[in-house]
Amino acid sequence: MLGEAEIAGQVRAAAEASRAAGACDVVLEHLMNAAVSASRKARRRTSIAAATRSVASVAVDAVMRSSGGTIAGRRLLVVGAGQVAEIVVNRATALGATVTVCNRTRRHAARFAAAGARVVDLADLPASLGACDIAVLATATPHPLVDARILRTARPVGAGELTLVDLSLPRNVDPDVRGLPSVRLIDLADLRDGVTAGNGDLASDVAVAEEIIDAEVRRYLRWLAGRSVAASLRRIHRDAENIAEQELAHAVAGLPADVHEAMRRALLRTVHRLAHGPTRHLLTAAQAGDLRVVDLLGGLFDPAATGVGAHAGNSARSAAGEPGAAASFDRPLMNSQRPQARAAHESTHERNVHATYEVAV
Repeated sequence: MLGEAEIAGQVRAAAEASRAAGACDVVLEHLMNAAVSASRKARRRTSIAAATRSVASVAVDAVMRSSGGTIAGRRLLVVGAGQVAEIVVNRATALGATVTVCNRTRRHAARFAAAGARVVDLADLPASLGACDIAVLATATPHPLVDARILRTARPVGAGELTLVDLSLPRNVDPDVRGLPSVRLIDLADLRDGVTAGNGDLASDVAVAEEIIDAEVRRYLRWLAGRSVAASLRRIHRDAENIAEQELAHAVAGLPADVHEAMRRALLRTVHRLAHGPTRHLLTAAQAGDLRVVDLLGGLFDPAATGVGAHAGNSARSAAGEPGAAASFDRPLMNSQRPQARAAHESTHERNVHATYEVAV
């Protein structure tokens, strides 16, 4: 419902309950945070907060319209004892209605007595339906509490008109009651249509809110893609650093320790710069769901593919000053990547191929 303030609170409460039960893993936690963040930004950046409505207050307004503009002196039954029921009870009693609260657990509904409402057990629902003019149902019951059969028994012919307001998901009132004479059913779809039709002036705020939601969804999906390829990202950097360390061990043989450390820092900086391109393209491929490219780039520096072990002899000869050894120092890494780059071409991943060549060359 446009501008409804209660849903965000319910999402936060659900997240807290999930955490307390140990059922909220890191993926769900980030999703809940994204939803709450979108709600806060929408209320801060739009005027929706100024037009805040709740499903309960909208329901009372709808009942008043259907009752000639007032519910003073009308007998109103509220089924349920949650937040929605509390708002209905407070508004209805303030407007002069005679209110009865019917709930499965009386102690949960006892607080309504302070507001001037009468409290009965859920077992008394049929009798309460027979003695009211308006019934508002707002429970978490997974099946209908009211249907045509119950109403035929509870309200004999001549009992007068009854307005039923079903604010529950799933439904608390079976739609078959619409076929009964003198019974009017208002459900969430009816309330939504009525509120939407009367809020054309909020169209620009709705557009802003939708942009905020889209941005939060994209941010969440980027995080999710990055998390799903975390192992591949670690593999790229681990393999590249291992190759660098192995090459360094041969290249600095016999050199002073301070030279060794300086060369190590320089070599690792170079490795990290070379790994940046594949890292970026791996994340792009993950967001696009292209797992073949993720696997390809994840194994870009795999020692088994680069032949680092076989290359150790060439590196040693380079350190010893053998002729021609320097020219072969970096050749195995470059040569090993060409088959992977070619495989990427053949699998139609042209947009990611240059990342492989970027590292190889």
